[in-house]
Amino acid sequence: MTVLRRYLQEDQMGNQLDLMYALFRSFLQSEEAASFDLDNGQVCRWLNGMAKVSPKITGFYLTGKEDLLAADIREEIFPYLSDPDMAIQEFCHLILQDPSVSERKKRTLLEENGTDPAQQANFLADVLCFALGREFLKRDARTKTLRAAGNLSPSILDFIFSADPPRPCSYFCGRDAEMEQLHDLLSENGKVFVHGIPGIGKSELAKAYASRYQKEYTNLLYIAYSGNLVRDISEMDFAEDQPEENEQDRFRRHNRFLRSLQTDTLLIVDNFDTAPEEEAFLPVLLKYRCQILFTTRYRPRHYTALEITEIQDAAMLFQLAERFYPEAADHTEVLEQVFRTVHAHTLAVELAARLLGKGVLTPEELLEKLKAENVALQSQETIHTNKDNRPQKATYYQHIHLLFSLYKLSAPQQAVLRCMALVPPQGISVRRLVQWMQLSSSNTPEELVDAGFLHPQPGYCLVMHPLIREITLADEKPSVTNCRCLLQEIQKQCLLLGVSIDFAPLLFQTVDGILDHCIRDDPEYFLLWLEDVFGYADNYSDEPRLRRILEEIQDILERGKVGKAKDHAILLDYTAALTGNYDHRYREAAELDRKALDILNQQDSLNSTERQLFCNISSNLSLWYTRLQQPQRAYEQMKLGLQLLSDGQVEVSRNTIPQILNFSIIAANLGRPEEGIPYLQMLRKLYQQQQMTEGSDYAEVTYRLGTLYLAAGQPKAAKDFLEEAWQIFKTVYADQPKLLEEKKAFYRTLLQMLGAQFLPDPQSLT
Repeated sequence: MTVLRRYLQEDQMGNQLDLMYALFRSFLQSEEAASFDLDNGQVCRWLNGMAKVSPKITGFYLTGKEDLLAADIREEIFPYLSDPDMAIQEFCHLILQDPSVSERKKRTLLEENGTDPAQQANFLADVLCFALGREFLKRDARTKTLRAAGNLSPSILDFIFSADPPRPCSYFCGRDAEMEQLHDLLSENGKVFVHGIPGIGKSELAKAYASRYQKEYTNLLYIAYSGNLVRDISEMDFAEDQPEENEQDRFRRHNRFLRSLQTDTLLIVDNFDTAPEEEAFLPVLLKYRCQILFTTRYRPRHYTALEITEIQDAAMLFQLAERFYPEAADHTEVLEQVFRTVHAHTLAVELAARLLGKGVLTPEELLEKLKAENVALQSQETIHTNKDNRPQKATYYQHIHLLFSLYKLSAPQQAVLRCMALVPPQGISVRRLVQWMQLSSSNTPEELVDAGFLHPQPGYCLVMHPLIREITLADEKPSVTNCRCLLQEIQKQCLLLGVSIDFAPLLFQTVDGILDHCIRDDPEYFLLWLEDVFGYADNYSDEPRLRRILEEIQDILERGKVGKAKDHAILLDYTAALTGNYDHRYREAAELDRKALDILNQQDSLNSTERQLFCNISSNLSLWYTRLQQPQRAYEQMKLGLQLLSDGQVEVSRNTIPQILNFSIIAANLGRPEEGIPYLQMLRKLYQQQQMTEGSDYAEVTYRLGTLYLAAGQPKAAKDFLEEAWQIFKTVYADQPKLLEEKKAFYRTLLQMLGAQFLPDPQSLT
């Protein structure tokens, strides 16, 4: 009804009562309305969504009188609409954008629409009757204002998964005043940076705020900042995400949707621990219409900010301590001194209480050790000085360092913390951590959870507090040697070329953590690790990460202490990959790969790894020749590499699969299909040996082999392979009709060329 009113010509129908009298004319002239009259205030509440339309009106039209409503719309409303077609279009848009209406119902309603006025009137009548018959949801005063201003966000429930803010911890306390102040700042400014020293409780405050004020928002969203807002937004889990979609396209679509959210949406960007000027996307994010709450260790100079300092209420600190140390009330005086010694730092109080709860030290012993070290915090300026994500002022650092090391951690616990310090801030599942660390059970991580060094999250996920992460990096000094188990598991995954995984973002963010923080105390192994990770990352077309890995490889080789001829060849080949695939300079890429092959050719003999490398680089060089439109050179180079395969010097493996398939295409295009046949036979044998003869890969190889026999003028030999492939395709793509139809199209073409006698099951292709 609000849409109709907006398109009415004011000089013809000047007020909302006139609209109601015209729209519901049949009802108002009926016997059912004998004692009924319209009230201006009542009509206003209907139009603003504050009250339900009278049941008498609803009951009248929902008893088979929709045609009367359609007639009144056609005769009493349409003549006075300034743009009837636009009004109809807006009704269609409302239906399509409503996630609470099923797709079937949407189709039913939209089918009534047409270009004829009678059809359009029937359509509007059906929509209005459908709306009148639905459950009425009253809007509060704030939401009504937003809707009137056109600022209501769409609900994200059907668009974004797993984006809700985590619940605050059960022992959160002492921040009522800060939450009220934060509420006022967000209402007035829309964007607020909550800042304070590490471990002071910024993240928990943000979660508690979302929990307390959730009824004031249509949507609540949460992002754990990983160091790159573009990446964080692209990695949000949207319902429409597709596996084949690249990161740039996914980000563009996610960003477009987030920009549509209005001020009734709250977005929390947690642990935004970087200088604002270092995050290139921040100015764009701040232009979003929704409210945004940042938590950060940095003091923002040019933005609305709320500083979180120590809890001053001793009662709140005791309430926190009692959660982990039930005997706190028996040691009031000593604990008050402990709180003052640690300057009421929230995480410090929690860790001290957890430590006391384990019975490692008495309160008096703990206080004595803290006082003896004389490392209490001196001032706020000291607390807030940070560089490279770690505190630099000794008073702060030494104090937290002491508090951290009071708990006597075992060697396995230290190893877990070292590896946890390298995984992304949003954490890792317990199962994945146990696997990557090659642990026999989850006992050690659970011990660290109990001690407060790790925090459990929904979905059996573990996270490390940023303060603990920094302490671990400073004290435990993760290195290639003492984190070898983690590096080996990542390397093992990276060697499974062609195998897709559902935890690729976690793997690559952990790679980033290793590159950022791991000490290179074993450069020889680290070089091999980097080479394997690059090869796997190349499958995901992650250019920035690939360039960083390449710089690491180059840096190690330039030092001259490690690295063999093959490593220098690999460096040239990886440089060629970036030059060709991302810079599109194919001649330079070809020259780099030729130099790489020259290095290998200069060796007296090649071992099996080097021969495989020679084969891979030859394939890559062939690719550059193809893109330079030099098919003969591409053919010759590919054949040179595959000659090692023919001679038995290189085994058929996953590495050689794309090389063989590409060679078969090149050879066929040059009129030499018979040269690709032996290599495809090798591939078939590999799949058969690994008992992988029921999948689409095996079917593709078999189909390709059949087409080569056809091209070579041997249709009878081709028939068996084509028939075998067709039977597999029918099974594999039984639930994917689009893919199966594509295969049918290929077979129909062959049918036209060769006749039914040489093709399988021709009736099923019609």
